[in-house]
Amino acid sequence: MIAMSDVWSLLTRRRDPSAPLITWIDGPNRVELSATTVLNGIAKVANALALDLDAGPRVRLDLPWNWQLPIWQGGIWASDRRIAEPADVIVVSETSDTAPPGSWAVSLDPWGRAITTQLPAGVEDVTDIVRMQPDTLLFPPTRNTAPLEDARALADALGITPGDRILALPGDPLLPLLVPLVADTSVILAQRLDEVAVARERVTHVCEHTL
Repeated sequence: MIAMSDVWSLLTRRRDPSAPLITWIDGPNRVELSATTVLNGIAKVANALALDLDAGPRVRLDLPWNWQLPIWQGGIWASDRRIAEPADVIVVSETSDTAPPGSWAVSLDPWGRAITTQLPAGVEDVTDIVRMQPDTLLFPPTRNTAPLEDARALADALGITPGDRILALPGDPLLPLLVPLVADTSVILAQRLDEVAVARERVTHVCEHTL
């Protein structure tokens, strides 16, 4: 049986850490993240959760289908927390207008810049708190609660093999990070199929509505 860990070691064992792991496409916007960049982003989130933010063990992610989603997923798992309900804190995007007081807001700016729009009362922008963290973990990586078995089962069911390139439309939350990690693939996150040049991007699998 595969252990419930270990997002961190899967990232550090990528064959080519400089190659794209996650690509986000939204109209004219494109963010391409290598495994090294994802590792650095996850370290920043994990450090913030463990050391600077008053984060309990259960976090709810109300983030859109955006490059920030897998970064926060990985940071939660790397800091030995769970994505679970009921949650101790809710993480939302800057576009949320219904977040309850006590929520944390994350900028969706492609450059990671802080939020400039008005947030609901009691919602804290944590973008700069995360951005100012070191790119490496400030504590030993933990064996965490990432559902790797579920991700492997989904990759097998979809016929995904090493070297494939997945186009993941909004759907299963295992697709943005865990399926590419366990299957040694890369993933494109997009809202719609017609936003992606499938042939040019060398897409081998289109995944949507897999919840």
